[in-house]
Amino acid sequence: MHLKVALLAARSRTLRRAFVWTAVGILAFLFTVLAALALAFTALASGTSAACKNLGEIPPTYLELYLAAGAREGLPWTYLAAVGYVESNHGRNVGPSSAGALGPMQFMPATWSGAGNPVKPDTDPARIASYGGYGTDGDADGLAGIMDPADAIPAAARLLKANGAPGDWDRALFSYNHSEAYVRAVRELAESCGAASLASGAQVLANPRITLTERARGDVEAGIVDPRVLGVLTYLATRHELSVSVFKSGHSRCVGGANEPSCSPVSNHFFGRAADVSVVDGTLVTAANAGARDASLMIEALTGEMRPTEVGVPFSDLEGLPGFFSNAAHRDHIHLGFDR
Repeated sequence: MHLKVALLAARSRTLRRAFVWTAVGILAFLFTVLAALALAFTALASGTSAACKNLGEIPPTYLELYLAAGAREGLPWTYLAAVGYVESNHGRNVGPSSAGALGPMQFMPATWSGAGNPVKPDTDPARIASYGGYGTDGDADGLAGIMDPADAIPAAARLLKANGAPGDWDRALFSYNHSEAYVRAVRELAESCGAASLASGAQVLANPRITLTERARGDVEAGIVDPRVLGVLTYLATRHELSVSVFKSGHSRCVGGANEPSCSPVSNHFFGRAADVSVVDGTLVTAANAGARDASLMIEALTGEMRPTEVGVPFSDLEGLPGFFSNAAHRDHIHLGFDR
């Protein structure tokens, strides 16, 4: 009898220990999962891919400005971010440098204001332009501020493009800063981001200024939306709040609404190369929506690979712009698409 009791007690202790260790294991597993989810959420919210961590901690405002300036000038945003990181750590060290450079993109006052301009650094966009300077009023506040990232980042994009980017980055970067080591450093940082040179799905999904329908969100999550489309939306969202109704899922295969396999022409939506924006700044898109009109003109200002080849709008007076059209099927949304 005593032996039986002892055996039962020992079994009970063994079961308790097993339960405790099982519970500990489960808790450890749950902690690991939660930690992984937290890291994933942080990476998503940050708007930059893990591969782009070499570019440092990019403030959200700077990320939007890099994306917008890159989209407008047809340059990969990662090169602008790399320049911003090397020059000032994204605005954390704005100078003046030992050479006299100023601001988040470290412009020399003469380059900003223009040769011969008696005002250095100048803030008058018209006077700067008259002297051939690169100072830019990026946020349309009437001033071109060398210390203002909203002005300095698009100005840097203009300067790089004027000096050969994106066709000849070595020349463009050497013109920006006369150092071979600088050229190598910026190129290595920018190219470490690989495919992230255009806006990513994570950036669009995490952007509070872009609302997606369930189907549109699914298309982004599935990776079937062209990065150029995502880049244009991110660019537009720097100034406007957008609601995207459709990318691919839910749209007809062909232009005009047909879905037959042999129909023609096939819509760019079918290939994930188009988006329809149905709401701008909280208001349905119509010919009376001033925000939608401004967004349309923002698209018109794009150049290079970021310029959509087709833009459907409810504004008939914009039909003369390259790629723009207006018809009964596009009275209630902005359509942007790329033919290839």
